Amino acid sequence: MKKLLPLVLVIALCMSLMTACGFRPETEPKDEPQADQQTEPVETEKPSKDEKEPDPQDNTTLPGSWSATDSPEVTEPTQDMFSRATEKLVGVSYEPIAYLGSQVVTGKNHTFLCKAQVATLNAIPYYALVYIYEDLHGDAEITDIAVMTPSGEIVTTPMPQLVGSWSIPESNETGFAAFEKAEETLTGASYTPIHVLGEQIVAGMNYSVLCQSVAVYPGAKPSYTIAFVYEDLEGNAQITKFIDLDSSGRPIADETPEDTPAGEKPRRQPDAPEYITVDGERYDLLRMEEPDVSHCGNMDGVSAEGYDWQVGPEEGTVYICFEGCWFIYSIVRD
Repeated sequence: MKKLLPLVLVIALCMSLMTACGFRPETEPKDEPQADQQTEPVETEKPSKDEKEPDPQDNTTLPGSWSATDSPEVTEPTQDMFSRATEKLVGVSYEPIAYLGSQVVTGKNHTFLCKAQVATLNAIPYYALVYIYEDLHGDAEITDIAVMTPSGEIVTTPMPQLVGSWSIPESNETGFAAFEKAEETLTGASYTPIHVLGEQIVAGMNYSVLCQSVAVYPGAKPSYTIAFVYEDLEGNAQITKFIDLDSSGRPIADETPEDTPAGEKPRRQPDAPEYITVDGERYDLLRMEEPDVSHCGNMDGVSAEGYDWQVGPEEGTVYICFEGCWFIYSIVRD
């Protein structure tokens, strides 16, 4: 017993030294929280009730898609951003005429239609689509410039002004007046003239007019188009064709047939209506075909949606006239 007592004391002393040196048994968990500590669940941030979540069906809210502006007006903020982007340019001056489109990226892209002029004596003005990138800090820079003729063509350099060619008018007055007379025959969409891009002397006068157009159906979004107006020597005016601009402001290839007779409205592919309302009664429609006719005449009436209509050649069919084209539809029966 006396021999065991010193042994017990030695073991106790060793254990005390090990504890003082920070030794812990390997079985003791290392990462467990202390009993007096509380762990709180991590909550994900929720959008406020006032925030509207992006609609996956609405391309205008998705990054990467261009959208036409609701208004072409160059406001003070957009003018300021344009000035910051162009302040270092030398040799050419750019005056923004219309703000046409935007694209949400990491920041934002913008498209302006501008009147440009080289800083030389007797320089002839021309048009240019100026593309600007604005980052998240408000810094802006030009990313592209595309020269556009008054007739809506994208070219590499400004075209020389020749006799009989298109020229830029000094004012919008005469072009707007001709457009106002010509648009009286248009149906299916409303057109607001923005700027007379060009004029061309022929046996009378041609005008190219930049317009904002909105189709006459609920929820229709604005777009931009160039309307070409011919005014004869007697002052009669008619629209001969359209060139639509895409959402980034670039002209879409003209699809007007070259053999469209003078005096007829252009054949322009419209969005097909799904129904018409006549005398308060709705008729659902199914598109069948487009007759080989390029103008409307002797129509029976106008539907509530603004479509000229006429009874079709067979029972249960109807002709719809929209922007100069006849379409034949079958009335859907319940």
